[in-house]
Amino acid sequence: MAWALADYQQHKDLNRREALTKAWYAFLWINRAFLHGIVKEGPGLFKRMEEYKSENELLRTQLEALSEEKELFNKMSDTAPGKGFKGES
Repeated sequence: MAWALADYQQHKDLNRREALTKAWYAFLWINRAFLHGIVKEGPGLFKRMEEYKSENELLRTQLEALSEEKELFNKMSDTAPGKGFKGES
């Protein structure tokens, strides 16, 4: 399993097809280890996932607010008096 994960990590940025094949083999080994009880999911995994979901939602909200501000700024700068050609004054 360690070899499959290391192999994937080394090649994940190369050819997409090759990376997907290596990821599939790594998944197979993880799945086998999970089925045989070698690897177990812990409560920390779910806690981290919830934290990441919360952080993701916060970042999405901030991105939306910043995008709206940028759009408003662009509209205001497009209609500013004395504005020259292509934003030059």
